[in-house]
Amino acid sequence: MGEKYYDEEKRRANYNYYLSIGKCPRCGGKHPVQKGKHVCRECSLKQSEQRREKRVFFKENGLCARCGKPLPVDSRFMQCQECRDYIGSFRKFNKARYESLKRAGKCVKCGDWAEPGRTLCKKCLDDHRKTEQSYGEAYRDRKRQRRQERIAEGLCIDCGRPTDNGHTRCIRCREMRMDSTRKYRIIKKIEKEAEEARGRAI
Repeated sequence: MGEKYYDEEKRRANYNYYLSIGKCPRCGGKHPVQKGKHVCRECSLKQSEQRREKRVFFKENGLCARCGKPLPVDSRFMQCQECRDYIGSFRKFNKARYESLKRAGKCVKCGDWAEPGRTLCKKCLDDHRKTEQSYGEAYRDRKRQRRQERIAEGLCIDCGRPTDNGHTRCIRCREMRMDSTRKYRIIKKIEKEAEEARGRAI
């Protein structure tokens, strides 16, 4: 018990030490921390990849994508009720913070002064562009590979659940996709009619 307590105290001391000198505590101070974060860029990308793999595993096994609890068979959601309630309250807090920083002309990510006409500061804008450039292609490659693996195993390419009658998507995902397609066509039809009406008015 004493040894465990000592290890925890030592871990916290190391964590606070690396943060105090602006180094990443996750990789032992090898890289500086990102602005507005407690880890470096490399560790941040690793954490994102680990979280993604965990969510995919939970999703494919019918578990809550956040906490891993079993979901009801007929559930339309990917999270349990408890997690949905927590996420809802957290989103309200983030939205209020976003609007407050935006009105003050500050970066909605780190709180520094934002670039004119933007919601991010110069540093966060540069980090965002670099992340999109380096992570985007790798993400698309993983998505294409996962699609082919699921097709070969007879699983839904969207959620990983079993399919029927040779479809690439399960019944639930097909219905959701059809609903999205209908909404998209309705919106496009309304936009086209409005544009034609403006043309006749001119």
